[in-house]
Amino acid sequence: KRKSYNYQYKDPEEVEEKKGAHPGPMNNADLIETEEDFYRSEDKDDIYKLILQKEKRERIEYKIISEKQWEYLEKIYGGAPIRREKYKPEHYHYSQVEVVFMKLNLTVLPNRDEFSLEKVVKEKPIYLSKRWNLSQVKERIVKVLNGPKYGFKLNVDNFRIWKLDPLVSSEGVMDKLKESVDKIKTTVIVNTDPGVEENTGVEFPGMCIELFGKATAIDKCNIGYRDRAVLELCNSKNEFIFKYMKNVKMGKCEHCYAEGPMLAACKCKEVFYCTASCMKKDERFHLEKCTAVDITEDLSLYQKKEKSNMGLTGLQNLGNTCFMNSGLQCLSNTWELTKFFLENKYVKDINITNKLGMQGRMAKSYAKLLKMLWFDDASAVPPWDVKRLVGKFHTIFSGFSQQDSQELISTILDALHEDLNRVIDKPYVEHKTTDNPEDNSMSKENWYAHLARNRSIIVDLMHGQYKSVLHCPKCNKYSVAFDPFSVISLPLPRETSGAIVFYFVPYDVAKVPIKCSLIAEKTELIESLRKRIAKMTGVHEDSFLLSMMSGNTFDRFFCRERECKNITKMQNKRRAYLYAQEINPKYFNSADNLTVEKKKALEIEKKNKMQIALVESKKKKKKKSTLR
Repeated sequence: KRKSYNYQYKDPEEVEEKKGAHPGPMNNADLIETEEDFYRSEDKDDIYKLILQKEKRERIEYKIISEKQWEYLEKIYGGAPIRREKYKPEHYHYSQVEVVFMKLNLTVLPNRDEFSLEKVVKEKPIYLSKRWNLSQVKERIVKVLNGPKYGFKLNVDNFRIWKLDPLVSSEGVMDKLKESVDKIKTTVIVNTDPGVEENTGVEFPGMCIELFGKATAIDKCNIGYRDRAVLELCNSKNEFIFKYMKNVKMGKCEHCYAEGPMLAACKCKEVFYCTASCMKKDERFHLEKCTAVDITEDLSLYQKKEKSNMGLTGLQNLGNTCFMNSGLQCLSNTWELTKFFLENKYVKDINITNKLGMQGRMAKSYAKLLKMLWFDDASAVPPWDVKRLVGKFHTIFSGFSQQDSQELISTILDALHEDLNRVIDKPYVEHKTTDNPEDNSMSKENWYAHLARNRSIIVDLMHGQYKSVLHCPKCNKYSVAFDPFSVISLPLPRETSGAIVFYFVPYDVAKVPIKCSLIAEKTELIESLRKRIAKMTGVHEDSFLLSMMSGNTFDRFFCRERECKNITKMQNKRRAYLYAQEINPKYFNSADNLTVEKKKALEIEKKNKMQIALVESKKKKKKKSTLR
C-alpha cells in the first residue's frame, strides 16, 4: 500500500543508470498526419503544421504531459515533441489543451482583372485555432499563403472570406463562375449605395463571414468541419467580384438558431434567416404564422396553357387537413364562383376598409390557389396561404387537427364575402317580424335590409332566405321571421335495413351446414326473423336456436323480443357469426321455446291466479278480525 500520494521527481543526476541497451529517442512520427495535403508554413516552430491523425485517441495512443515532464524525458531519451497550447476557457476553473485544430477548406479566386477558371486555386485545407477571431484568422492565412511555397501576395485588406452554402456543390459554383466570366471582367463598377457594394453584380451562393465582425471568434461564425470557404481577391483598385451587403441585420436565425448576420428575410419582415437554405427549410413551419400576403401581387403569370389541368389538380395534405382539401375542391368545382376569380372580376370588388374582413388577403390568396388548380400543370399544390388565413379568420382552424368540412366551407365563404363586400359604409337596419303566418310582405323588406349591408358575389350566388314560424299552443299567437342563410345542412338518411348472414346447422349430423343470407329491417323483431329463416330452410320456426359465435365460443343467444339491429351491430363491429342450430324435434313445444303470444298468455294466467290468491287472503283476514 502507498503511504503517500505526493509525487517527487528526482534530478537526472540522482537517477541510477541501469545497464543495458538504450531504447533510443522518443518517436512521435506515427501520430502525425502525412498523407493529407494542406497549406503549411515554413516556420519550424509552427505548431499548426503538425496535425494529429483522426483515429488517434488520447490516453491510448498518446498522452498529454507538461513541458517540465517533456524536458525531463528528453534529457534521458531525446526526441522531437508535438507542442500544443494551453488555455483557460471562459467560465471554466481548469485549463484545457487544444489538441485538435479547426480545419478550413479554402478555394482561392483570382482578382477580377486576371479572372479565369484556369487560375482558380482548387480546394485545399488550412488548419487554425478555433479560439482565434476573424482578424487572427486572416493574419494566419496571409502568413501561410505568402510563403515562398505558394507565392501569393496578400494582406489582411485585399481579400474576403466567403462561406459556401452547404446545399451548393463545388461544381455548381464553377458552373456559375463559367457563365459570369465575361460579366466579371467587363462590368464597370459603380458603388453609390453606402450600404451595398454592387461590384460586378454576381451574387455568391453563401455568405461573407466578415459580416460577423473582426473581433468575433471563428467558432461562432457558423463554420463547421466540413464547410467550404472561398477567398475572393481584389484588384489594384480595391474592386471585388461579388455583391457585398454592408449594413446587414445581426440576430438569431429562425431555423438553425445560429447567431450572426441575417442574409434572408421572409416577406412579412418578422423573421430572419442566416441563409436562403435555412429560410426554405423553415418554410413549412413559418407559413402558418406568416402575415405576408401581398394584395398587389401580379397573378397575370397564371394563364391557361395547353398542359393546364383545368381543375384536375390535387391539394397537398398539410397535416390532418383532408377535411380542408375536400371543402376547397368542392368550392373549386363551383363553376360560377370559380369563373369569377379566374377572370379577375374579383379585383374591382376588393374591400380593404371592411373591419370584418381581411383587407382583401383572403380573396387574393383564394384567387391564386384557384389559378394554380386550373392553370398549372402540377399534380398537387399546397394551400398554405388559404390555410393560414382561414386560421386567422376563425381560430378553430389555426392548428392541424381534424375539423368539420362543412364548417370550413362556411368560414371561407364568409371571409370571401367580407373581402368582396361592395358596401363600404354599412347602415343600421332593423330586423322586422310579423304575427301573421300568411303575410309574406316582410320577406321583401328583410331581404332588402340584408342587401343594404351585404352585396357581393357570395350573396348573389349563395345567399337565400328562411321563413320560420313559431306558434304558441297556449295563447295561440304566431311569430314569423325571415332570416338570411348561406348554407343549408342536408342530413343524409340512415340505412334502415342490413344484410344478415347466418349458418343453418341441421340436427342430423349427416347433413351439411348451409350458409344463407337475407335482408332484414333493423327494427324487425327476432320473432319475425325466425319465421323467415324457417321458411328459407323448410323447418318449423320453433325447431332451432339463434346464437352468435365470436372468438371460437358461443357467447350470445337471441330471444324473440330483441331487434335485428343487435345482430347487424355485432357482425359489423367484430368478426362474429350467426348460427341457426336445429334442436331435437321432441322439444319443439317446450316452455323454453314458446312463441311470444304463448308466453304472454301464460304470464296473463299467472297474474290472474296471483290476483285471485290475494283477494282470497284479504277475505280471510277480514273474517278473523270480525271474529275477534
